[in-house]
Order: sequence, then C-alpha cells, then structure tokens
Amino acid sequence: MSFPFFISLLWNNVISSIVVFIILFIKISAKKYTSAEFQYYIWTALIIILFIPFLPLQSFSVNKFFVRPEITMNSFLPEANNLENYSSFHGVIKDFSVSVQQTSYETVNILIIALWITGILVFTGTLLITNLRLYKLKQNSTICKNQKIYGIFVQCKLKMKIRKKINLYQSRLVNTPFSFGMIHPCVIVPESMVKNMRKNEINYIFMHELQHYKSKDIFLNYVINFSKIIYWFNPFIWYAVKYMRIDREIACDAGVLKRLDESEYEHYGNTIINYADKYFNMPNFDLALELIGNKKQIVQRITEIACYKKVNCKQRLKNALALLLVIAIIIIASPITAISVKAETTYSLTNTDVAYENLGSYFKGYNGSFVLYDLNNKKYYIHNYKQSSVRVSPDSTYKIYSALFALENNVISSDNTQLLWNHKKYPIDKWNQDQDINSAMKYSVNWYFQELDSRQDLDVLKDDFKRIKYGNKDLSSGVKQFWAESSLKISPIEQVEILTQFYNNTYNFDKENIQTVKDALLISRSDKFTLYGKTGTGNIEGKNVNGWFIGFIESEGNCYTFATNIQDGNNCSGSAAANITMDILSSKLNNGIML
Repeated sequence: MSFPFFISLLWNNVISSIVVFIILFIKISAKKYTSAEFQYYIWTALIIILFIPFLPLQSFSVNKFFVRPEITMNSFLPEANNLENYSSFHGVIKDFSVSVQQTSYETVNILIIALWITGILVFTGTLLITNLRLYKLKQNSTICKNQKIYGIFVQCKLKMKIRKKINLYQSRLVNTPFSFGMIHPCVIVPESMVKNMRKNEINYIFMHELQHYKSKDIFLNYVINFSKIIYWFNPFIWYAVKYMRIDREIACDAGVLKRLDESEYEHYGNTIINYADKYFNMPNFDLALELIGNKKQIVQRITEIACYKKVNCKQRLKNALALLLVIAIIIIASPITAISVKAETTYSLTNTDVAYENLGSYFKGYNGSFVLYDLNNKKYYIHNYKQSSVRVSPDSTYKIYSALFALENNVISSDNTQLLWNHKKYPIDKWNQDQDINSAMKYSVNWYFQELDSRQDLDVLKDDFKRIKYGNKDLSSGVKQFWAESSLKISPIEQVEILTQFYNNTYNFDKENIQTVKDALLISRSDKFTLYGKTGTGNIEGKNVNGWFIGFIESEGNCYTFATNIQDGNNCSGSAAANITMDILSSKLNNGIML
C-alpha cells in the first residue's frame, strides 16, 4: 500500500514551515555580520526543500538498463521429468485472514488531492491572468524612441556588462518602472518618467531594473511564485514569499550601490524616496519586478541604503561559504522529505547479476511482482522491478520471523511450541483450538503469533527485526498489529534477500530453531524437489488489498528463494498470489513443478 498522500503532504508542509522559522532565525542572528545578498539568497534553502518532494528521486540502478531477454526456468532449474501433475496443487494453498478494521485512505487521498489540485488550478489561473495582463501591457506599450533615455539605458547595460538584448518600452498605463520576461526580458517605464526625471535619476532606475536581470531575479521570481502555488494552503510559505520579495529589493539595491561611488549613495536613496512619494499607487504584477513597494518596504530599503558598506572579496567569499553551509545544514536537518520518504518506502537491489522477465500475462487484473533468487549462481530473476522495490505490509508472511524470534527468545522451544486456545470465538474454525507452530503456520493463526509477540519485550522484538534488516523495521503501531496493513513494510526484493539469509542462517540463529521454522513452512516434498512457503493477505474492511506468497524450493544441491506480491486487484489474497507463483514456476518446467 502506498504512503498516504495527505500524510506525506502534511509532513512536507511541517518541514517547510520549520525551515521558514530556521531561516528567519539565522537571518536575524547573522544580520550584523552578513551582506544583503546573503540575507536574500539564504532563501534558496527553502526553495530546495519545497521542491525536493516533487523531484523524480526514484531509486537508480545501472542494472535496469541491461534488461535481458525473458529466460525460462528450464535454463536454471534441474530437469522436471517424472514430476507429479501440477494441477493437483493448484488452489490447495490458501491463506486465512480476517479483516483489519482500519480506515481506508483511498477516499481521503482522493478528496485531499482534488482539493489541492483545485487550489493549484485556481492560483495558476490567477498567475496566468497576471501574465496575460503583462502581455497586453507590453502590446500596448511602445518602444522607447527618446534617444536621450535610450542612450542612458544602453550605457547602463554596458556598465553592468549585459549583452543580452533587453527591450525598453514606455507606457502611459503604468506609474512605476518594472522588468519581466525570462525568454524575452524587457523593461517598461512610465511616460511621465521619461518627461519629468533627471538624467542621474533615470540612470539609477535603469541600473536597479538591470540589476534584477543580472542577479537572475526574474527567474527566481517565477520559481517563488510557483512554490506559492504548490503550497497555496500554507500561510508560512506566503509569509516567506513576502519576506523574500523585500530581501530581493534590498539585495538589488546593494547590487546597484556596489557599482556606484560612495558619494552617490544618498542620491540613489533620494531617487527611491522621491519616486515612491509621487507614484505610490501602482499595479500589482506578481511576475514583474517593480521598483516601488509599499511604505514599510520603502522604509526598510532606505534604512539599508543608509547603512550600506561595500563588501570586499574576502567577505564575499565568507558569505558564499556561509550560505552553502546553511543550505547544507537545513537540507540535512530536514529528515523527512521526498528523499527520506523514498528511502522508507522503496528498496534498491545491490546485486549486479539480475535477469529481468516480462511475466505480465500471469498477473491479469493485478499490479504484480515476482522475484526469484538462485543461491548457487547468486542470480536474481525479476518481473516488474519497480513494484518489486516498493515496500508494502508483509501481513502474514512476517509470521516466519515471529516464530523464529519466539524460539530464539525462549518463548517457545523446538520441543514444545504449543499454545492453548483462550476459547475466544474466531471467524475461522481452524483457529478455535490449541495450536502448535505447524498448525499455526499452516492455518495462519493470528492469535498464536500475536501471543508469541506479546510475550516478548517490544524493544527486544524491534532489535530482532533490525538485526535481520527487515524492511523499514517500524513496529510503532503496536505489537498486535504492526504487521497487518500497518507500520511495518517490506519489498518483495527484501523478502527474497531475508529468506535467503534465513535459509543460509546468515545471522547465526540456533540451527534447531531454524529447522523448526523451516519444517513448519513445508508444503510439499517429492524425490527431487521440496517446496516451502507462506502466504499473506492484507484485508481492510472486508476487501483483500494485498497478496503475498513467499518461500523457497530445495532441489538436488541448490535452492531457489522467491516472493510474489499482488496489488490493485479485486481479490489480492495470498492464495491468488500462490496460484500465480505456481503458474509461473510450472510454465518454466518441462512437466510442472514437483509437488
């Protein structure tokens, strides 16, 4: 089952909100020691955090690019002549499960996604209207033909070493200069400015607008607006965006001042004040970078201009290093973003010897995966690598290790695995009797394994799952249900890896305990093959949503571990997964798998 969307969205917003406060704290604490550029570009850390969840950070493996032709089981299993007819087995393996009374996230996910996308569409529409207004304004503006004004503009471009073609327009429809456009940047100035302002004032205004282009502020403005759309429901992001815009103008002022003589600082500041006093009422264009903001912003900018001191190369280097360090710390300190969520919900295979098969015809009606491992040749055979990497609830397949841990921790012993029935009536008749490890494994008796787990300290149980590196190792939902469509998750690839380690006793468990569990998993034995396995069914509110069949086949001198998982079907049961598994294995043998 996938990680609930609304939980992921909520958590990403919690993290991003925390980052907003961290940045504000750093900005205030370091204000005396850092430049205006640092104060602005530190917001880059927030932009990175905001967009990480939407980056394609899927697990990458070189093996995926070397897909080999479909390989038949005959090429790596011994000859299957004189085997029993497979049809005698089909449908025999059944899983016994009861419905988990758990709220389905499907409806909630759909509603949250619909609401989120609706908000995105509304705010995107608003931004598109703004863009259309800018386009129409540009269409209704005229190229500046005043040679004196255009000459000042060209001189400013040369002074700032800008080679890109930037058109200069004039319009009677605007009261303040502004710049916009990533592909075709332009600056629009009001006709009144052309007629009434002095040369040095026009020079300062052009330098300010061109500094925005020089600092890539037009591009960053689009990114900022896009982040506000994605996180339209988060007031902290809106507050951060407002703060970013103030810092952007202050940083732009600083960029202009560093190109001026100290004697010009006062004139530049007066130009901002005079223009703001005359043309305070202005249009609101989110995609445009305007010279004049509100009164509070103007006061803040003038204060910064009055206190401005040029930053030398050494200080600039310190600022850059400090900025990189802050960004790195914030990203590392954000524990659950898309990267960490992916790490918890998917698993990457490290083995380099993998053959990829297309077995889709066996999974009709299901989103299924199949993984098989040849112990002797140390080779994997995988159908649907992507789904095979996704962690889902193990359901009853976890009972293999529940039994093993109970034996290791002396809850039961190999000589005595019986637990007495508590006479509570269960919906499956086979559960309503005393059980030992063999009957409990065969009939997948929930109460038996829940009792085994309950008799062990939860911390000890957690350590055991960590010891064998079982999936996400998350038992946080409690000893009674962590395995049943709840917190514990594991991928089909991991199922096969851990089964292989179980078979090889990699973690040095008591050999007698390993054999006891192995005997309980026995399904069928013939002259050449012995089949062991365990089914698992995830049942939520009466609907089978997750089906497993995992196990291993012993042959003469070799063993093959396997795992099949099915999702998104009408009846994703362990029995259905077992039937699919046996169909796949049987089709790869000459006369059917040995049963």
